[in-house]
Amino acid sequence: MRLSDKDFAKLWKIKPMASSDSVVIHNGKILLIKRATEPFKGFWTLPGGIMDSGETIEQTAIREVLEETGAKVKIEKMIGVYSGPKRDPRGTSLSVVFLMKFIRFSGVADKEVSEVKFFPINKLPARIGFDHKTIINDALKLLRKDKCN
Repeated sequence: MRLSDKDFAKLWKIKPMASSDSVVIHNGKILLIKRATEPFKGFWTLPGGIMDSGETIEQTAIREVLEETGAKVKIEKMIGVYSGPKRDPRGTSLSVVFLMKFIRFSGVADKEVSEVKFFPINKLPARIGFDHKTIINDALKLLRKDKCN
């Protein structure tokens, strides 16, 4: 059974949602999507979304990247867990964030996305939605730490 958008929004106000976001880095660039829907319509964000019933959070991450960007990816490592009532204006959320290895584009972005683009890490857009700037910074710190070890 699929909930209507209205019922889903009501449910989200009373029950936190599990989601996944992904940091896809390829050739020194990070993959971002420009949102075509609210919240943060017109802002750039990491690909991600809500976990479906019957899937793992890892499957959610891979599915959301493919749906939102058309890219096939592989999980390299977990970056962290981000949670709280102010991450998303729709309600409290918990997101597991993964660092992904880009494999190839093999599809097209869905209607929630108006643009898909790789940005140089040192030239990210100014308008980044949600708490994704924090997540990107955490991912970059993790990558620098891994290079030092």
